[in-house]
Amino acid sequence: MKKYIIILIALLIFSCDEGNLVRDDRVNEKREGWVVIDSIDIGEDYTSSRLLDVVDNTFYINMVNTRGLVGEFLYKKELYQVPEHIYSSHFYMHIYENIIVRDTYFPKISIDYGENFVEIDSVFLINWLKKNQDLYLLTIDEGIIKMNTDLSSYEIIDSSFFNETKNNENIPNHNYQFFHILDNNDCMLINFTDNQILYLSDNYSKKEIIKVNNNILKDIDLHENSLLREWITIPSNNTLYILKRDGLYKSTNRGKDWSLIFDKKFHQISKLITINEELLYILDFDNDWNSTIYVSQDGGATFEIQETPKGIKIYDFKFVDDKIAYAVGNNGEILKTTSGGFKDN
Repeated sequence: MKKYIIILIALLIFSCDEGNLVRDDRVNEKREGWVVIDSIDIGEDYTSSRLLDVVDNTFYINMVNTRGLVGEFLYKKELYQVPEHIYSSHFYMHIYENIIVRDTYFPKISIDYGENFVEIDSVFLINWLKKNQDLYLLTIDEGIIKMNTDLSSYEIIDSSFFNETKNNENIPNHNYQFFHILDNNDCMLINFTDNQILYLSDNYSKKEIIKVNNNILKDIDLHENSLLREWITIPSNNTLYILKRDGLYKSTNRGKDWSLIFDKKFHQISKLITINEELLYILDFDNDWNSTIYVSQDGGATFEIQETPKGIKIYDFKFVDDKIAYAVGNNGEILKTTSGGFKDN
């Protein structure tokens, strides 16, 4: 009997030791926050402006001339390799997984994907997004265009919401400046001028208009359509966030009612990223272009400032999953975090 008791005690001690080892290993996993992993020698005349995409350790970075000259310069940079200059243009460029969408001042959209190239004439691009393996374009005249990401074919999904609202000059209403494909494949479009949200469901055949109960949408500055994707996020079918100059707003009933959850004055090019309904990030700037990252882990109820390397102004960052993110600094620095930016002291 004593023998069995001794064996039982030994097993319990061993189990406790194993448990302690596991817990100690987890405790010792130190979070490093943001770390510089590479840089681009961009010279004195240029600064990294936006991190457009990250694909397999390849970075697409937008450079802007700091001497007031018109021009945007797109660079492709693989880790620890010499950057490749892709485009020089004063038109806006958008990238997602090697798809390059160029928006021009002419009625034309140019799209590159590897060696494939497509131009769609007589179409003004308003906004765009990628969902699963399809590219969606919100355009004037044609409405929503759905395109395969290999650019092999495209189809016009719906344009009736434009055609039904033509003005006296028979020009379609293009107050819909933002759209999103929800998890259930319904489409949501925001009309800022009329302060309403349009939902298209049942393969876009059913339309529902939600009138927003306050003027949360009307006073959003629409001078830069391409930035709307960085001011508005929809982490779920019911929850929406909008970042405005006077603070961060949240809706939990599909955009009908909104509440101010972060009362702060933000810069016009600040950026909002939501990982899920609870975890969200805001990249903000002051008048001297010093950057600050605010993070909330409770759906915007509270925010904290995230520590970043001293002397580096982070101008943009992009998550590739819920923990790993990359950022670009004002002098061409490339930063990485594997902990969502959180750092242990």
